[in-house]
Amino acid sequence: MNLLTGSMWAVGYVIVDMRVRKLLKRLVATPMKRSHFLWSTLGGRLAFMVPELIVILGAGVILFGFPIRGNIFSILILSLLGTASFAGLGMLVACRAQKLETVSGLMNLVMMPMFLLSGVFFRRRGFRMLYRYLCRLSL
Repeated sequence: MNLLTGSMWAVGYVIVDMRVRKLLKRLVATPMKRSHFLWSTLGGRLAFMVPELIVILGAGVILFGFPIRGNIFSILILSLLGTASFAGLGMLVACRAQKLETVSGLMNLVMMPMFLLSGVFFRRRGFRMLYRYLCRLSL
């Protein structure tokens, strides 16, 4: 969840904020390529993801005695891929929004189904019962 929310908000919100403050127009006037700007935004998110991952996993091990199973390298690679994919979703949402209020709503619209259907807050079994109930109502 931290990869999802952190990546989408850190990339999407920042890009829209820069658009609102007219910083993107100023950056376009420089000799910097647009792809370099997008890669630097993604790289900044990836750079902050590693310390966040260390703190979260370290707190789980030290405070709660949660064992880390599997290879640390594979956890890092999977986290990098997740961060890159969610940052891409953040960029996609940022392309549609012109105001900060709009990007907030769109981010929540994209993230809410992921929160609900992932099984983090509610068990998936409850959603199957809800699906069956809705199917009965439609008949």
